[in-house]
Amino acid sequence: MIVLLTGASGYIGAVVAEKLVAAGHQVIGLARSPEAEASLRERGLEVRPGDLLKPDGLAAAAEGVDAVIHTANTKDEKAESADKAAVNAFLGALAGTDRPFVYTSGNLVLGNTGKQISDEDSPLNPIRFVSWRPAVEQTVVKSTSRGVAGKVIRPAWVYGRGAGYPSILVRTGRDLGHVPIIGKGDNRMTFVHVEDLADLYLLVLENAAPGTLYSGSVLPAISVHDVAVAASKAGGAEGKTFSWPLADAVKSFGAERVEVMTCDQQISGARAERDLAWKPGSPSVLEELAGGAYAG
Repeated sequence: MIVLLTGASGYIGAVVAEKLVAAGHQVIGLARSPEAEASLRERGLEVRPGDLLKPDGLAAAAEGVDAVIHTANTKDEKAESADKAAVNAFLGALAGTDRPFVYTSGNLVLGNTGKQISDEDSPLNPIRFVSWRPAVEQTVVKSTSRGVAGKVIRPAWVYGRGAGYPSILVRTGRDLGHVPIIGKGDNRMTFVHVEDLADLYLLVLENAAPGTLYSGSVLPAISVHDVAVAASKAGGAEGKTFSWPLADAVKSFGAERVEVMTCDQQISGARAERDLAWKPGSPSVLEELAGGAYAG
C-alpha cells in the first residue's frame, strides 16, 4: 500500500513508519517545513508538503494514496480545531474509495477508571484536556457511511526508546534531585511500548474491520509513585520523590493539566490481542527504566 503518514517525524509516527516500510508498504511522510522534509528524506521516506493548520493542503496530499494514518497533533491550544479540520479533510479526500483512515485518539477519553478495568466498550468520561476527542472518534468510526474504512486507535501512555512520558520524569529527577508527585501518587497509569504500539498500527491498517476501535494498552497498570521512583533512580536521584499538594500543583500548572497527571486508569488491550493477534512483548516501563534505556 501507499500510505500517507502524518507525524512521521514524531515519537510514535517515526516508529510506525519503520514498521510500515519493513512490512513492504510505501510510506509518504507529511512535512510542514524544509527541515522536516529533509529529516524524512534522510530516513528514506517520500515526502509531501502539508500542515495540520491548512486542511486544503492535507486533502491534496492524500490524493492517490491507498491509506492515511494520522498520528500528528499540534499539542497546543490549536489542537482541537486543527485535529477536527485535518480529519474532515482526509475523510473528504478518501470518501467513496473504501480506503483506510487510521486515527490516533488516546486513553484520556476514558477519564478516571479507578478499580474498574476499562476497554473499548466502557462509557467515556473524557477529562477536559481531551473533551473534544470522542466526537472525532465517532466521526471516524461512522465514516464507513461515506465510503471510508475509518479506524481508531487509543494509545495508553507511551514509553520506550528512551522517550515518552518517563523521559520527562527522568530529566526532572536529574535536574532537581527528586521527582515530584502530585499527592501520594497512588493513581495508576496504563502504558504501551512504542514498538508494540507501532505493531498495532500495522495490524489495524491491514486487518481491522472498517468502523472499529482498539485500545493500545498493556496491563497491569502501574502507580505513578512506582514510575516516579524508577525514573528518579534512572535519573541519578536515588529514588527520591517529593509529594506535591494538589492545590499547589493546580496553582502552578492549572486544573486541566493536573487532571491529566492525576488520572487513575486501568485499560485493557485484550480486544486487539484477540481480534488482531496483537502480541505486545516489550519490557515493561519499570524494566526499561531499571535497565538503562533512559540513562542517556
